[in-house]
Amino acid sequence: VKYVGKTQAEADKALVEELEIAVSLPEGKKVDYLFSEADGVFVRGLKKKQSMEVHHAILYEGWETNGKRVSLRQPTVIMTTEAIQTFWDEVQATAANT
Repeated sequence: VKYVGKTQAEADKALVEELEIAVSLPEGKKVDYLFSEADGVFVRGLKKKQSMEVHHAILYEGWETNGKRVSLRQPTVIMTTEAIQTFWDEVQATAANT
């Protein structure tokens, strides 16, 4: 979890820095609705003070049903073990680039 979180954090940090440097937002596609859901999960370690929180969010344009099955339209997932402000910066940058 730490390795994947670190690798993803590096990629997301570059995305956030790129957006901060840009003069304007990138040209994205027009959507009727953009849904966003976010939460956090504590992952416990085997030893004391080894736990960490994984922040995760999903952005999607809606959903489609096929019988009882529901599938999201254009889902984008953001996950990190970094600080909460860093997480929200990544969510904002991802939404702006999308």
